[in-house]
Amino acid sequence: MPDHSSDGQLRTLLESAEVGQLTMKVRHQVSPDDTFEAGMALMRKHSQGCALVCHDGQLVGIMTEKGHSSRPDRSQPSITG
Repeated sequence: MPDHSSDGQLRTLLESAEVGQLTMKVRHQVSPDDTFEAGMALMRKHSQGCALVCHDGQLVGIMTEKGHSSRPDRSQPSITG
């Protein structure tokens, strides 16, 4: 029989923690000055479907693989910010 005690502990932690307590260092980021293709290459390299766009340590946008592949005109980047 599986031990679900750790599931309960995790649930308790997630229900009581503030977002700032759960953040972790993101190692793979792109800058607003990077090319869109560089961001796509970084996502492919690390098998990620999105990349955080950060400037001076602050999140300024999110770049997604799905957002790129679903656009009819892929010559222009689609970055949320």
